[in-house]
Amino acid sequence: AAVGGKPTRVVIAAYMRTGSTFFGEAFNSHADVFYMDEPLHYTCNSVNSKKLLVGLRNLPSKSVGLRGLLTCDYSGLDDVIAYSKSPKLDRMFRRCRALHDYLNCTTRYPANAIISACPVERLSTATIAGICRRHGIVVGKVIWERLNFLGLLIDRVPALHVIHLIRDPRAVLNSHALSFGAKTFARQLPFVANGKCAGMLQQYEHGERVLKLGKNSQRYMLVKYEDLATRTLDTLERVFAFVGRRLDAGVRRYVDTHTHGTSALHRHKHDLLTYREDSARTAQAWRTEMSERDVKIVETNPHCRKLLLSAGYELVYPNVTSYDVAADRRYSLSRDPGDTAARLRLRQKLTGRSRIVSMRRNRWR
Repeated sequence: AAVGGKPTRVVIAAYMRTGSTFFGEAFNSHADVFYMDEPLHYTCNSVNSKKLLVGLRNLPSKSVGLRGLLTCDYSGLDDVIAYSKSPKLDRMFRRCRALHDYLNCTTRYPANAIISACPVERLSTATIAGICRRHGIVVGKVIWERLNFLGLLIDRVPALHVIHLIRDPRAVLNSHALSFGAKTFARQLPFVANGKCAGMLQQYEHGERVLKLGKNSQRYMLVKYEDLATRTLDTLERVFAFVGRRLDAGVRRYVDTHTHGTSALHRHKHDLLTYREDSARTAQAWRTEMSERDVKIVETNPHCRKLLLSAGYELVYPNVTSYDVAADRRYSLSRDPGDTAARLRLRQKLTGRSRIVSMRRNRWR
């Protein structure tokens, strides 16, 4: 229940491939949390979202929509609620443990099975709002949302806390390579790295210079994925203390299930919306999976380099200040002699081959 009758609102601000699914589901496992996965998904321009929005005309702005969802006040949000309950959507209310418990959908894992099987669409708007109000913490995870927008929202939503989740940009870009293909990744890395690092750096600087030092500094927190992966319980204890709670049995059980062991809950490790169980190894996987050329491109990009140094990440190439990307044409998997083992490992992952003949695992350690 809410502490002192005052519920806490939390927004997790993250980026793709930063461990946001794991982090959000850790909150979702807490008995006093009402969790919404990407509550602003109705504002995105994906083909799937556009199909689901056909016939829905009364959609509010991001500010009005997120404020209403976080405060459990769904007045004027009928179309947003209808969109969020769609059986063809795997986010928002369909991932909410509180609604699953209400409907007695007790089988929690694998997550995709319970999301598709639990009939959340049967619940009325009033019922969902009532369930939301019975919980002491309402959490929404947003992807690539500007922190200046969330900073303005802090002034308008009582007891709103913003948690900014970041990850080493080398690991983020490596994870994208596993998702979208090695050849495409190698060819487009200079441009992708520049765009993603520029956006992440802008948000990092705004959070550290404005939110962390402003009048609402006690309601902003920066969390590194690497801390979450290597010191999971300690980091989550610190995070839950930030929002005025303690870890409960549900969170501890979730962490134990998803950071240890070798079960097949999430076999497709390169897919989106998935997470690895061996989280400590995942945090540093880029060291053995990225080529020397790729690491150098990322670290010598001015935006990436500034982000790495500002956030306290160690550089592999501390003395290199520039890199001539245009002069390096070694984009093909078969034409990079300095990185045969790492490229072979990446190729085998993408083609489903499980055995690796040889691999210099400690190359970057």
